[in-house]
Amino acid sequence: MNIHHVVLFCFSSAAVINGNAAPVDFHTKLEGLDFINQYNLNVQPGSSIYLCRNDCRREDILVETQGKLTQKDRYRIRYDKIDKKVHVVIEDLIPADTGRYKVGVGEYSSFSSYKEFEINVRARCEKVIYGEQRVYSGTVGGNITIQCSLSAHSLNRKFLCRDTCHNILIETTAERAISNKYEITYGNNGLFNVTITQLNLLDSGRYSCGVGRQFQTNQCQVFEIAVTGGGALRPLVCLTAVVLLVVCMLLLYKRRIRSVEYGNTRESEGNPETSIYDDCAPVSTYEGSAYWELEPQSRDHTLYCTLEMLPYVDVQPSQERA
Repeated sequence: MNIHHVVLFCFSSAAVINGNAAPVDFHTKLEGLDFINQYNLNVQPGSSIYLCRNDCRREDILVETQGKLTQKDRYRIRYDKIDKKVHVVIEDLIPADTGRYKVGVGEYSSFSSYKEFEINVRARCEKVIYGEQRVYSGTVGGNITIQCSLSAHSLNRKFLCRDTCHNILIETTAERAISNKYEITYGNNGLFNVTITQLNLLDSGRYSCGVGRQFQTNQCQVFEIAVTGGGALRPLVCLTAVVLLVVCMLLLYKRRIRSVEYGNTRESEGNPETSIYDDCAPVSTYEGSAYWELEPQSRDHTLYCTLEMLPYVDVQPSQERA
């Protein structure tokens, strides 16, 4: 009997003596996964249900509800009236979530019914190794396949992640899985390959492929991907955009110049005498006198504009017939 069995026996004995709770449940989870479980509790209508840590003081309460689905941060609880069970969910586990929890009914200081459980969250990369090749090159639009040099059983949890492995790209316990542009394929040699398709410049960076084991150390292989091929295209696109902008501006300017010239031409054609005799006074249209616009003392034989009076000719009827 090892130390884990001794601890479990002690908790079981305490629970039996108390009579209110079953033995403490122990759960080992991998970082980034969700903790999901359900518990049989005696829930009366209107009773409060709590999820808390450690000794369940006021500051230890994570979330509480009167039966409806309630979520606070990463913690969620609800009471199902059909199966009469309290459902508990802790999302996106991190190593700091390791510890003792309690879900109970009634007052948080003295539960009438409760269950206690403990979670051990293991880091995805407890041990980091580096392969022979640390940097892999790819081109924009292409695919890249990398062999993860970690011995794994086909049923082990296999995953691919970026940076600190908090962002999991794909994860599976099967021999083959595809998620979006990422793929994991398990081989007969005990190793597995990870593939990324349709590469783009944003795919450049640090990655880790890893194996999660229940009773052994979780291992990760770290590598980098450098995607090239799109850098030469950006200046060409920018240059094309600038050229098109300049051409559009020149066309608009030329059109504006033509509009101004056309307007001036139409104005000159519509009133040609205005430009030729612009320095002459306007001629009166009054038929009574050719000197209507002249002062009386200036009425002499001198004409100040290029006007010429035609002589009056009296045409006789006989002349018209001739």
